[in-house]
Formats: sequence, C-alpha cells, structure tokens
Amino acid sequence: MAAVSVVGLAACGTGGGDSAAGAPASAPADRAAWQQEDPCSLLSEQDLRPYLGDEAGSVSPKRSSESDRPTCEWKSGDFGEVTLGLWQPPAPDIVTDTDKTVEVGERTGYITSETELSCAMDVKAAPAYVQLHVRSADVDGGREHYCEVAAETAQAALTKLGW
Repeated sequence: MAAVSVVGLAACGTGGGDSAAGAPASAPADRAAWQQEDPCSLLSEQDLRPYLGDEAGSVSPKRSSESDRPTCEWKSGDFGEVTLGLWQPPAPDIVTDTDKTVEVGERTGYITSETELSCAMDVKAAPAYVQLHVRSADVDGGREHYCEVAAETAQAALTKLGW
C-alpha cells in the first residue's frame, strides 16, 4: 500500500523539486520552456467547434498551472468541454502502459477514457506530453471511436507547438 501512495504522490508533481512549485509566475527561470507555453493559444475556434458547437468562438478560456502543468479549459453549457494541458509524467509507464491507443500524426495517443461523446488521452511528445480531454456538446452526434476526432485536435496543438 505504501508503494501505491508514493506513486500517487509522484504523479502530482513534475519531478522538478520544491523550488519550482513555490515559485511565483514571474520567475520563468525556474520553469522549463514547455511550462511557459500558453495552451490556450494552441487551439483555434475551428479546433474547438466539434466539442463546443456554435459557441466555440464565444467561450472564454480558463488558464491554470497547477503543479507547473500549463492547462487551458473551455466549457460550453452542460456538455461541451475541452481541456488541454502540457506535462511530464514522473513515470511514463503510468501513461504508456495501455493497449488503448490512437494515431496522432506520427505519434501515439494513449487513451485513458473514451465514450461516444468524450475522450481523454495523453500524447507522447518532446519535451512534454500533451494531455487532452474533450466532451461533445452534440449529444446526438456520438461516435463509436471518439478519440479519432480528438486525435485531430491533439495534432493541431502539436503542430502549433512545433513538436
């Protein structure tokens, strides 16, 4: 049980030590270049439209950076949601140890959850992983393999990052 607790705690951090966790946002020298990326700038209105519908252009993004993981979230109504984050898993096997995958360009998206209307995945890239969670506002437009739709969105973010 102790080993599980240690892994759980390790998954919450970035492996960068305590100095970066307590550093103010104005101290970019303590943060890696990928931690200074703005994930809200990585998706366009067109990229958000499959999930947020006609409201894609009017939804204001919400930025956060808990545990030095830059994240952006767009929400529309009760259903539509897109969350895009950048992170480095402390033990990559916690992400990559799955048979559920999808192609994201030339990379692999590791699926953690998929329904007809949602997908959560992590895409292995360098220098960090792209984490994407999407849920559609179109409850009548469900698809059997929703992560294939999300893979296109993840690829758009990776293209803008130049990774």
